Amino acid sequence: MKLLLRPLLFCISLLCVPAFVQAQGFVSGTVLGGNGQPLPAANVKLENGKGFVQGMSTNEKGHFKIPVPEDCYTLQLTHVGYSPLRKDSLCVEKNATLSLGTLKLESDQLNTVNILAPKETPDDRYIFNPKDVLSGDGGSALDVFRNIPLVNVEVNGKIKLRGSRSAQIWIDGRQSGLTGSSREAFLANLPAASIERIEIITNPGAKFDADGSAGIINIVLKKDARKGLRGNLGINAGSGDKYGAFGRLDYVTDKLIFNVDYSYRYTEYDRRYVSGRTNQLPVPLRYARSNSGTDYMGTHFTRGSIAWRPKSSVRLFAEGSFQYAYETQWRFLTQQQRVIDPDIFVENQRRITVEGTNNITGEVAAGFEKHFKNKKHKISAEASFAQRPDSAYREFNSVFAGEDWGGIGIPRQYYNTYENKRFRMVTGRVDYQLPFGKKMELETGIKVVYRNNNTDIQRFDEDPASGEMLFNNLVSNHFIYSEQVYAAYAEWSHTIKKWKYKIGLRPEYSYISINQLTINQLNRKSYWNVYPSAALIFKPKNGHTVRLSYSRRVNRPSAGNLNPFPDYSDPLSIRYGNPNLNPEYTHSAELLYDFETKKHYFTTGFYYKHTSNVIGRFAVLDSLTGITNVTYQNIAQSHNAGFEFTSRFRILKRWNLQAGLNVYYFAIDASNLQADLGQNNIGAQFKMLNSVKLWKNMIIQFGSTVLSPQVAPQRRTYWRYYFDLGIRKEFLKNRLAVTLNISDIFNTDRTITYTYGPNFSEDRNRKKESRIAMLTVSWRFGKQESGSENLPLPALDNGNDDD
Repeated sequence: MKLLLRPLLFCISLLCVPAFVQAQGFVSGTVLGGNGQPLPAANVKLENGKGFVQGMSTNEKGHFKIPVPEDCYTLQLTHVGYSPLRKDSLCVEKNATLSLGTLKLESDQLNTVNILAPKETPDDRYIFNPKDVLSGDGGSALDVFRNIPLVNVEVNGKIKLRGSRSAQIWIDGRQSGLTGSSREAFLANLPAASIERIEIITNPGAKFDADGSAGIINIVLKKDARKGLRGNLGINAGSGDKYGAFGRLDYVTDKLIFNVDYSYRYTEYDRRYVSGRTNQLPVPLRYARSNSGTDYMGTHFTRGSIAWRPKSSVRLFAEGSFQYAYETQWRFLTQQQRVIDPDIFVENQRRITVEGTNNITGEVAAGFEKHFKNKKHKISAEASFAQRPDSAYREFNSVFAGEDWGGIGIPRQYYNTYENKRFRMVTGRVDYQLPFGKKMELETGIKVVYRNNNTDIQRFDEDPASGEMLFNNLVSNHFIYSEQVYAAYAEWSHTIKKWKYKIGLRPEYSYISINQLTINQLNRKSYWNVYPSAALIFKPKNGHTVRLSYSRRVNRPSAGNLNPFPDYSDPLSIRYGNPNLNPEYTHSAELLYDFETKKHYFTTGFYYKHTSNVIGRFAVLDSLTGITNVTYQNIAQSHNAGFEFTSRFRILKRWNLQAGLNVYYFAIDASNLQADLGQNNIGAQFKMLNSVKLWKNMIIQFGSTVLSPQVAPQRRTYWRYYFDLGIRKEFLKNRLAVTLNISDIFNTDRTITYTYGPNFSEDRNRKKESRIAMLTVSWRFGKQESGSENLPLPALDNGNDDD
């Protein structure tokens, strides 16, 4: 722990750095509407190359005057009902006022959703604005992800980026303990109303953590920076017993920003699957199975943040989040077993499974940022702590019967498991940015991450003779996984006219401990790795950007991948982890082109990834029992090359269309596990969102998603598609909003898979309740200013590019 504390103590010591007084100037002007009259409550924002600096709303006469340090800025004006206005290269001198005179905003006839936000800065990521995505009204983060190009939400809630599950999910620019042990559960309960924007970084540079071979999905939560007191309240109700309530309060002064929000969600979901399985050993057998059940879930989530600027060059912040979630699952499985040739009945089985879970997740973070005389010269530090205790109880009751479901003399199989988990995570970082003139810049820093996952699972089996529950030490397991990662990085960037290059290097030292207390087995691993990155950016003219980039990344096995405790929830498949797994390493290259105008925006390009030691599932049939043993193995290698296109177009004044297409080639080589084992295919993912303004303050949206088949060494997933519909109407000067969402309106969203291996095969059709109607009513109160933007604090500026 000494190594862990040193960087944190270094962060604290930096608070003693003396502040430099910055020379101040002003930017002023008057904003007019389409009728030539002053426009009050217009949102004015000033940014430099590294993001937001200062902002305000115009007064009753449309006037603004913003104090800022000596530097060059980009000004942006926004207001609901008007097209945004942007002015570049506004240079402010010390003790002087830069007057912009009158600025006129043109009327915007559509005023609808812009999920794909124009990429002002930086150049290394996609930025998606979900605040007007109708499916997010009253919904969760997963509902927003369903409408984002490049991202796929599977039926079980798992997130894929460009078809890969190995993407990191960050909260506010950092790895978060909130997503530590079960990110699917967290995202399913994170209110969409709490999200300001979503950033997707498909090829991160050396400044970012090397984890996540597919890239990083950063969720920036709302921290309103508009002065005054305001808030909102909302309730929703949906088909199939789904209810929720949410609220938010913001208070902002010249030096203080305070935000707090709370939400409650209760949902019930029906699930079912049918499958057919064939085993060739020990004798040819056919299994017909049907599994159905219901999930009952409830969640309380609250979050608060506070930021204080004692002076213009220093910012201090602290924030905390808390989530309590509970869930109960019922599953009813029926299975019939028959000999194939000749057709002979063997046995029927019925299994009832009940599972109850409770978890409490908490996270706190604090840090500071200090700017020196040159705005680009700065130092920042942050530390966070998170923990998540989980408890779960599972009960399995299996009975065996004849063809008419009469008794056959086999006693029932009854057992239960008690599971207690505790996940902890500590992070600390220091970043330093030093400019050399106006065109060169060095960024460097250090970071430490500590994770600990303690899982204790105990199983008790019923004694058929006495009915007593007996402890089963053969399949009980106490497993402790801990990981320490120590990293440093340096990135150098240089702008030469219309060109910019960036090179970086990130050495990391990792120490991993895997302690299986039940069998008294301790494994330790440690290794050094270096992760380089490079980028070349060309901007021939305004609105056009070409970016060529390369990076090396890693995907470390999770505690679930490593834990050898067997999962017996499927009578025909035993699943368990592999403590001998190694990390997988990826070389990633991209060539992208961005084009932006006032009404249109698109990004297109190519990417390629080569991954070695791919972490994947591998199944082997036990010839004596007919049960497959499924574990994780390191697969030799994979190749993934693709073309993608994301766009936003204004078709007509009242019609916006946004679309994303990803066409790719994927090949995986698993010949190290089985001779000639491998797969390859050409696939595609297509998403489209149509937004139409029917009349004043009423918008209708229609979204569609189509996913082509995907492959793994022993698995193929078939076509998947669904369509969503949303309608929103605003009343009372836009303070009251009513939204109706219908997800999967044709009830087509399901997963169909075919799994196979030596001497076995299985086809499965899984369906989760997906056609859901949800009605949401929300009310905004306090000082509301139309068209304002929620500005992140602290902002994620890792990897920002500026000219």
